[in-house]
Amino acid sequence: MSGERSGAFRRTRWYTDAGRLVRKRVRRALAAAELMAAKGLAFHILIAGEGSEREKLEREIRRRELQKGVRLIGHEADIHGFLSRLDVFVMSSRSEGCPVGLLEAVAAGLPCVATRWVAFPKFSAM
Repeated sequence: MSGERSGAFRRTRWYTDAGRLVRKRVRRALAAAELMAAKGLAFHILIAGEGSEREKLEREIRRRELQKGVRLIGHEADIHGFLSRLDVFVMSSRSEGCPVGLLEAVAAGLPCVATRWVAFPKFSAM
């Protein structure tokens, strides 16, 4: 996944989330991936970040049979470069104090999809 998007790369939509790996944060993204897979849609979801629930999330990805479409890629040092190679940023958290990952995605010029948060309703309504 380096450099500009090629034609083959563009046929499949690349989605991402970035932040702490906790199940409550990623569960909705996995549910969406399950729906896309059931409809036969081509997609990849890359989830950047580390956290205490990484092993549980890896098991859940296997349980839902999403290994082909969902990858936990760990810490990404060059977040701007990483985001610039993707199609859509998705933040599926139920709540966020300050959505740093979303702000970074906006700064990178990515289209963003986010849930309406309790702590940040004005931003999520934009």
